[in-house]
Amino acid sequence: MDDSSENINIKELSNTIFIDIYEIINNELYILGNIKTENINENVKVKINNDEIKVNKLYFPQKDYLNKDNIFYHSFEFKFPISENKTYTIEFEGETSKKLNIDFTKHCNFSKIGGYSKTKKFISVLENNTIKIQRKTTANWIKQEAKAILNILKKANKQTVVVVPFRIAYLLGYPFLKNKKIWFYMDRPKIADDNGMHLFKYSVERDPEIKKYFIISKDSPDYLEMKKIGEVLPFQSLKHRYLSLFVENIVTSHPENPVIYPFWNSFPYYAGLLKSHTQFLQHGIIKDDISYWVNKSEMNLSLFLTSATKEYESLFENYYNYDENVVKLLGMPRFDNLKNEKNKKQILIMPSWRKYLKDKSGDEIIQSNFYKIFNSLLNNEKLIKIAKENNYEIIFRPHPHIYEFIDLFDINDHVKIEPQETKYQTLFNNSSLLITDYSSVAFDFSYLKKPVIYYQYSNDYHYDAENGYFNYENMGFGEVCREEEDLVQLLIDYIENDCKMKDKYTERVDDFFLYTDKNNCKRVYEAIKNIPVID
Repeated sequence: MDDSSENINIKELSNTIFIDIYEIINNELYILGNIKTENINENVKVKINNDEIKVNKLYFPQKDYLNKDNIFYHSFEFKFPISENKTYTIEFEGETSKKLNIDFTKHCNFSKIGGYSKTKKFISVLENNTIKIQRKTTANWIKQEAKAILNILKKANKQTVVVVPFRIAYLLGYPFLKNKKIWFYMDRPKIADDNGMHLFKYSVERDPEIKKYFIISKDSPDYLEMKKIGEVLPFQSLKHRYLSLFVENIVTSHPENPVIYPFWNSFPYYAGLLKSHTQFLQHGIIKDDISYWVNKSEMNLSLFLTSATKEYESLFENYYNYDENVVKLLGMPRFDNLKNEKNKKQILIMPSWRKYLKDKSGDEIIQSNFYKIFNSLLNNEKLIKIAKENNYEIIFRPHPHIYEFIDLFDINDHVKIEPQETKYQTLFNNSSLLITDYSSVAFDFSYLKKPVIYYQYSNDYHYDAENGYFNYENMGFGEVCREEEDLVQLLIDYIENDCKMKDKYTERVDDFFLYTDKNNCKRVYEAIKNIPVID
């Protein structure tokens, strides 16, 4: 948890409510907050206009690391209907009915720096650890904004030089942009090769009243290609940053805050003005528990896309804390464009990342089990011989992070290191067989009814694969191999059978995927259109 207050002592900590989510949609206030105390049974009282209201307790076991210091993390949420004709005060009390301090986590759309949060209808102001909500008028908004700018100017730091001009520009542009429907689509900042790109292609010609932009770095090799499809905003450009203050939906396959917010380092300076929702399109079917990363407390997604029934169910079995209005079983947009094209007799080797390799030196990487295993496979004489005899090409296309040390591998003339720029779907559509370990690319490949082999040589993967819902032995779309010799022999058998997926794995593919109708883009696009906008 990234709290806006640093070096806070335990006494002050236990007297402070930190708000993760503060939003008003359809005349309903929603707050998700937390308190950290030494009291394992802490209860928080929420009072609106001095009347205590009911709250729902939430459990985020991902935060239990705090318990090592005997500090316990307690989360709660509540919804409350509000009217433009009334004024509301919100206060928080602890076990002893003592009024608690109010603070905000970095990703909350409210901050003590700005001191207020607004929507089209309402303005919420923080004063003396009380939040006051009333109908927004031009006069009371301008008054609060003047206070916010003055407070920012008093800080006189490096953010001030940028933030104040942006906030003034926001004021000037608000009358013209407040009712504009603006959507951003994104994959990675420098790559357009995922669900964001595919959904953008589908939706760019639909509903012309919605202004749609694809966000990508100007120095990306995909930049000019995306400009042929629709309007593009260079990542972190002046226009990207400015329109981020007015954007309604951020539709992305990578929802990390530093990716989707071009001013993330200064986020609390803009909090209170923003009105965007985040839709997570996924960049691979979830098979492990990743709730430590994309739980509601951290990201507040408005759409969390899934593509398989087991995947969908797993999001409710683990502590993501999203409800059925957010988690949707609709199918990934990129699946619509998967197709069996000309088989180019390609054996595709695509291992996933290992977190323990991060920031390691070349010497350390060469000594790692991961490097030794895959370097050996790429130079296996028996594999190279059978591939050469049957006119198969071996292609190595590992996780993007591995390209940082790709030159360390001893590559021979019969193995091709595929450039990062090559589209995944080009490889999937043209290849004959996939060798991976734990990567979710196996789902895309198997969707095409092409054989997959899982090379799981040890338990060095950073996710707990054994406790995820996806059992590779019973649910996987191909054999699981532990030894290189067994893997190579199995691969030879597949090559001799023209790389056809076996019947039992074909049946597993049919059982796993809910949709194969090529309408995933349509379902996802319509679902996003139906998400209620922030008032």
